[in-house]
Amino acid sequence: MSDSIFAWASLTAPATVRIDAGNSTGSYDLPAGPHVVGIPFPESNNETPYFQIIRDGTPVVAGHASVSIKREGCEYYDFNARVGVIDTVATTST
Repeated sequence: MSDSIFAWASLTAPATVRIDAGNSTGSYDLPAGPHVVGIPFPESNNETPYFQIIRDGTPVVAGHASVSIKREGCEYYDFNARVGVIDTVATTST
């Protein structure tokens, strides 16, 4: 398993799923249905991932992860997944 940030999206209609975390970004044009997409961990330290579902150029769902990606100064290594839900209508961008 690689050091990656994953997003699972269950799309009711075609959309773009976007993940941003520092210098690591990914944008995926997807049809309706379930999808898993991902990006590598960012090179910089303490970046909080930002997720968006975009339709017709407008974010319809967006939000930040609940934890940042820590690449330096780790007191211990945590190999557990972090899971969250973003179901808020988008009102801001990164």
